[in-house]
Parts: sequence; structure tokens; C-alpha cells
Amino acid sequence: MIDNIKIYPKSFRDILFVDSKIIDSKKYNSAAYEIYTLNGEIVSKNTLNNNSINLTNLSKSVYILKLFVDKQLVSIQKFIKK
Repeated sequence: MIDNIKIYPKSFRDILFVDSKIIDSKKYNSAAYEIYTLNGEIVSKNTLNNNSINLTNLSKSVYILKLFVDKQLVSIQKFIKK
């Protein structure tokens, strides 16, 4: 896991941003994400583009975000969709 990956804001309405020098560096081929409910159900997954994730289609709740770089899990974080 990589500690210096930050998501913001932790509580948001539509767009979640990912801040990481690791993901921004050009030495990796791909970055992707998966979003889960607290019950473990996957509700969204895609490649990460422009370090932002559009989540307007999610209901208000608490979710878990898993970030992958070159198919390797690098971060797991919790966030709130308002």
C-alpha cells in the first residue's frame, strides 16, 4: 500500500479527486478504481482519468474506494457521498 495517496473532499456530492505523485508519474501504465458499499458490494469500477472520479450516479452513503496502479492495489480509503 502507498501512504501518500489522498482523496478529497472526504465528503462530496459529485466529483471525488485523487492526489498522488505516484499516479501522476509517467512510470506507470494504468490507474483504476473500484468502489464498494460497506456491505462489500461493488458499485463502480473504471480507469482513473484526470485524477477525478465522477460519482453523480451513487446514492448518499459511505463507500470504500480501492485504487490500483498497474493492476496492483495501492490504496483503500473510506469516503462519504452527500
